[in-house]
Parts: sequence; structure tokens; C-alpha cells
Amino acid sequence: MRNGAKSAELIRFCNLSGSRVVGGLTKLIGHFKNLYQLDELMTYCDLEWSNGDNFKKLGFTEIETSTPTEFIINLNTWQRTHYSQFRNKNDWDIRNKDDYQTVLNMGSIKFIKYFNEK
Repeated sequence: MRNGAKSAELIRFCNLSGSRVVGGLTKLIGHFKNLYQLDELMTYCDLEWSNGDNFKKLGFTEIETSTPTEFIINLNTWQRTHYSQFRNKNDWDIRNKDDYQTVLNMGSIKFIKYFNEK
């Protein structure tokens, strides 16, 4: 976020399986920008699902790419927990239990769409 800029984050966008809204994300962003008078909108692209080309086509600027991140998956609940939540060695050793699996994602790209550029 730039100093003093009014910013928001697009956390998730998806379509109903088997359906498509032509220009849906563009329309959503435009309405949200006007409703909240935004200067910029930030989002992340998970590299496991996309290379971010669609965000670039919508005018987003690539800011940075993160390295792969380690998560712990509870195989009973499928809850995903970032490794940083395990504060001490005893918590961290949970990775070796049968009910848990350690996984690495592929990283992500941070994008920002700037409105009202001068």
C-alpha cells in the first residue's frame, strides 16, 4: 500500500463450476472500486493454479513472487496450518505424526492494481 492510499485486498474470486460470467471479475472490481473510492487493489495469485496472466490483462502490476511455503495438513479435518503457527519443538514435531502431512506450495505472486495514477 502506498502512503495514504485507500487500499483493499481481493482475497478470493471463483465461479460456480460449469458456469462463466463474461467480464465478471472486471465488473466486480469496477463496482467495488467505485463503491469504496479505492486508490489500489491488492491480490495474490497461487502459483499452483495460475501464472497470473489474467491479472496482468486486467491491469494489475506484479510486485513480488514469494518462495514456496510449508504447511501442515491435518489428514482427519483437512485443516491447513502455516508452519509458523507451530511455536516450539513439541508443536513442530506434530509433522511426524500419522494424522499430519507436511506439504509445500509453489509460492505466490503479489499483484496490485493502481487506480487514479497521476
